[in-house]
Amino acid sequence: IMKKRQVIETSNKELIPYKRYGEKTNDLSWLPISKDDDSKYEVYLIKFDPGSSSNFHRHNGNEEFYVIDGELIDDDGKIFKTGDYVKFEKGSEHSSYSKIGCKLLVILYGGTNEILE
Repeated sequence: IMKKRQVIETSNKELIPYKRYGEKTNDLSWLPISKDDDSKYEVYLIKFDPGSSSNFHRHNGNEEFYVIDGELIDDDGKIFKTGDYVKFEKGSEHSSYSKIGCKLLVILYGGTNEILE
């Protein structure tokens, strides 16, 4: 028996409003999956409804994400499509939006994001 294994069923869990930075981000929902405060490591699913966008933010650590479904467009016009794996290095700044909606698996490590006004 594998005592050090954990299976997290995500397909039957409801995503909740994305309030990561205090206020709800318009038309985004998420499901926190894994977090380790000591190593500043975090994994979650996030869903962008059609026409929604993220706040402009800075990465205080690294962020990687896998586009599970849909399409995400970065503020410089770069389009991320289903199956793309994207890496943002520490210090990068951007916002993203989705015309058609999308779902991402996000991995943060080395620090979280900071909303920029």
